[in-house]
Amino acid sequence: MRLPFRAVVITGASSGLGAALAQAYAGPQTALALLGRDRDRLNQTADACEAKSAEVRLGTIDVENAPAMAKWLT
Repeated sequence: MRLPFRAVVITGASSGLGAALAQAYAGPQTALALLGRDRDRLNQTADACEAKSAEVRLGTIDVENAPAMAKWLT
């Protein structure tokens, strides 16, 4: 990846502030790693971000599970 490409990880992206941040960051040359507990709402956020040409990866991992988070992020 080279600038101006950017990567953003957002937890709580299935609703509220997390979903709003995801959509605010979404755009061309942006990779979003979105985490949330509600897969259906997370998919809705992802669809909105992909409509803005962002590359999206989803995860439904408990952020308190450090080993699972580390594995997913790598």
